[in-house]
Amino acid sequence: MITTPGMVAGFRKSLISAGYDKIQPSEYNSIIPSNVCVMRSFFYECLRKHINGTAFREVLAPTKLVTNEGTWHLEKGAMVTMAVSLLHENPSIHPNPEQFRPKRFLATEVGGEGENPTKGLKAFGGGASYCPGRLIAEKQIIGFLAACCMRYDMRIVSEKWEIPKSADFEKVVEHPPIHIEIRRRVNI
Repeated sequence: MITTPGMVAGFRKSLISAGYDKIQPSEYNSIIPSNVCVMRSFFYECLRKHINGTAFREVLAPTKLVTNEGTWHLEKGAMVTMAVSLLHENPSIHPNPEQFRPKRFLATEVGGEGENPTKGLKAFGGGASYCPGRLIAEKQIIGFLAACCMRYDMRIVSEKWEIPKSADFEKVVEHPPIHIEIRRRVNI
């Protein structure tokens, strides 16, 4: 969020429009995440770019898959696995998938690109294996992001830095640390 110019200011504006600064912390659930659509879109885009989960499915009927690489015959009862990054990086589902676009999942009526996260985003699985805690996780992560935006000013102070392409622990620890200066905002 601090790497995208204007993003924090946009989050703050969204939070103030939703009444975040006028309610008690115990009431934040009344506006997060439903009334802060820009933050929700940002959250979904972070999941799309950085989650490397795996989907498992049972083959329900004999199936033939034909691709440029060959033909596969799947027997009923077999298990198929797929890295969700194949879905998240598919340009026919997500135009320009290599780009981080914070408004990708924001409705077009409010200046976004209008992608539907329920169709092309599987960071929390899907179907019978849909994560039951996904809604709590979404509220907690966006709530934490909201608190950080409203209470602190942050800036990267490392001269050279790069955001890891993946959230996998091995990939994160291979990158040099990113040092961030955090200052409490005054009059908050």
